[in-house]
Amino acid sequence: MWLWLVVIAYVLNALATLISKRLLITSIPHPVVFVFYIGVLNLLALILIPFGFFIPSNLQIFIALLSGGSYAAAMYYLAKALHIDQASQVAPMIGGLQPIFVLAFAWWFLPEELLLKQYFGIFFLILGSILMALEIGRKRIFTESFKFIIISSVLFGFSYATLKLVYLQQNFISGFIWTRFGTFLFVILLILLPNNWAKVRDNFKESGEKVKAIFVVGQILGALSFLLIAFAISLGPVTIINALQGLQYAVLFIIILLLAKKYPELLDEPLRRPIVIQKTVAILILIVGLALVI
Repeated sequence: MWLWLVVIAYVLNALATLISKRLLITSIPHPVVFVFYIGVLNLLALILIPFGFFIPSNLQIFIALLSGGSYAAAMYYLAKALHIDQASQVAPMIGGLQPIFVLAFAWWFLPEELLLKQYFGIFFLILGSILMALEIGRKRIFTESFKFIIISSVLFGFSYATLKLVYLQQNFISGFIWTRFGTFLFVILLILLPNNWAKVRDNFKESGEKVKAIFVVGQILGALSFLLIAFAISLGPVTIINALQGLQYAVLFIIILLLAKKYPELLDEPLRRPIVIQKTVAILILIVGLALVI
């Protein structure tokens, strides 16, 4: 069951990432503004309070808040990277690095054991994701966004590993609410920094109704994606679920390929034949990885 949840979630997240990239290019130029809206929308999780929310121990609350806060921080650095480079490069690079950190954190504090073939599968999924991100013939592989990609990958890895720890201690509803509250708290602290609130206020005044509607659609897709992933993590192995992100980047590349003619700003350079071949090979490697982990 969790596998199908993950597949649907990553398709939804591919669409959300594409919308995020377009908004960061045009109408929401600062990552602080982008993450602020994400944090506020996370408060919608409060509607789930009647369905299983409870107050756990202080340590469990701290872990849940830490998981949610690190997720928000990861989204902030993801937004900074997307502001510099194309979505089809940034997202797969994070997706290739993130499972490495999830695996490390899971080995450190989670009682999670995998089969040997599943470790090989994770390797192929990571390899395919990185191959999706790299571009043969590109003069600079590591652009200014790379430092943000590394930071985001570490934070995402920590967030997902601690999320699994939360679900080992709490039910899904309660754990989900506490982690989303952690995301909101991080955003509140972020906008308290000098000039950040002014950026949010000015952008809200300047953004048209169409931009706001597009953003809401993107965030609904992202929220549904995270909800499905979170539920899947509560049921299955977080290392495999996280490594399956490669499916998202394959979908993202295909969507960008279909939209490239109408929205060329989604690409830093024209799609050349070697790049298409390379990413096609990456998709085949991802399929091999998927076959090994399931």
